Amino acid sequence: LILMNKGRVMYQGAVDAIPQHFAERNSPVPQYYNVSDHIMAVAQAKDIKQLEKDGFFPIDERDMAPPLDGLNETGRDALGITNHSTGMDDDKFDARQVGILTQLRLLFGREFINLKRDVGAVGTRYGLTIFLGILIGVIFWDVGAEDPSKQTNVQSRWGALIVVLLMAMFGTADDALLQFPSQRPVFLREYSTNHYNIFAYFLSRLTVEAVLTLGQIFCLSIITFYMIDFQMGFGWFLLINYALAMVSAALAVALGAAVEDPKTATELLPMLFVPQMLFAGFFVATDLIP
Repeated sequence: LILMNKGRVMYQGAVDAIPQHFAERNSPVPQYYNVSDHIMAVAQAKDIKQLEKDGFFPIDERDMAPPLDGLNETGRDALGITNHSTGMDDDKFDARQVGILTQLRLLFGREFINLKRDVGAVGTRYGLTIFLGILIGVIFWDVGAEDPSKQTNVQSRWGALIVVLLMAMFGTADDALLQFPSQRPVFLREYSTNHYNIFAYFLSRLTVEAVLTLGQIFCLSIITFYMIDFQMGFGWFLLINYALAMVSAALAVALGAAVEDPKTATELLPMLFVPQMLFAGFFVATDLIP
């Protein structure tokens, strides 16, 4: 592998020797971090002088004549070709961040491209929701229309409502939980190089996730509402499920952003949601909780 940085060789060697090479030069690869992302982050975040100081650009001690002679009066190189300038002098280089609207436009564009590339995962997400919604509807078929004067019918209604709410909560949280940990290396690299600010990134992610969640919850709600025959208005039923799903997704994203390893986030998910179920009055009256 040969890694070039502004026309100079920053690394040349075997791929498996990269972690040791960078560690010896004060840039160790973090745990659970993609090596290629780390290379790009170091090359973009550190200036040339710092990279030289860290030893990324060894001094070439070969006795070689200069290939170009750009100091002559004609302004041409040794081959008689006009010299070219990059036009990016350090004193004139504009390092300002682009506007928030440009950031949002580019970030939204990338989100939609990722959706097109990941059609299989989105289809699985919706397909599983539809399948489980039909399964719940079959099990609790028409219990909402049963006589409420009987205790068993009231218990069945309550059970159906709880299952639908749990589906809305966990069905969206699982997907949102792993989104940020999987994109963490790209986000850190782009944020460290001033590509965008945090507000623009999370606004684009939240908006796309909100649209996907709305479609997912609509499928779940319309199937279970009419198969179970809930007596409340469908609009309120959809709104309650959607609000619960969005809150769950937000908590899952916060949990995923707090840890580096997606496996750790998955293991901590029950700790986030089980207390909510216990204190929500689903299984025990809140006035009986000590």
